Amino acid sequence: MIYLVGAAIETSAQNTYAQILVGRLLTGLGVGATSGLVPVIQAEQCPPRYRGLVTGSFQWAVTMGIWGVSMCSWQMQMRSGDVSWRITTSLQMVWAALLLIVFFLSPESPRFLGKIGKWDEAKKNLCNLRGLPEDSEDITVSPPCHSYVRKKADH
Repeated sequence: MIYLVGAAIETSAQNTYAQILVGRLLTGLGVGATSGLVPVIQAEQCPPRYRGLVTGSFQWAVTMGIWGVSMCSWQMQMRSGDVSWRITTSLQMVWAALLLIVFFLSPESPRFLGKIGKWDEAKKNLCNLRGLPEDSEDITVSPPCHSYVRKKADH
């Protein structure tokens, strides 16, 4: 949400650098949060055998986004007036809105559900994410054991 608001403020700036700076600050915070959260969510919600591929896809998407904006900026350099920068700046709102929609449609994190004690719902979500039936024995979730067990060191 911060990302989307920042992009909107930045795009709507009228003859003032202060508005652009506030928009850039909020957009930067949003991009920073996205860069930290998306790979974690991807790693948590994908099967272990695809984890590297899926989390690596985030960096690929970022790189393709940079390339796309570069191409848009290259084409916009031929235009005069505000439109030359407003279109490229406003394109980030599309990505921010898409991320916001996907986050609202995503299932709750199984790890979070377990942390608040909703173990049945955590198993249901994890089975759904893995494409397994809810009674699958491949997925087990249970409260952690809080006792400290010392492992014997192998020599």
